[in-house]
Amino acid sequence: MELLNKQPTTKLLAVWFTGDAWADVIHRGEEPSRARANVVRFAPGARTAWHSHGLGQAL
Repeated sequence: MELLNKQPTTKLLAVWFTGDAWADVIHRGEEPSRARANVVRFAPGARTAWHSHGLGQAL
């Protein structure tokens, strides 16, 4: 297993969320994989806005 340096927390785009939300990447697959895992945190009262994922999404 390769341990990677922690990436900075990213504030997410307002078009995807109502209120403030932030993400930390915990896994990013290498090509040709598109696998990715994030921890998403929401400010009080924030929620996901309607949006789509062009290549699909697994939760």
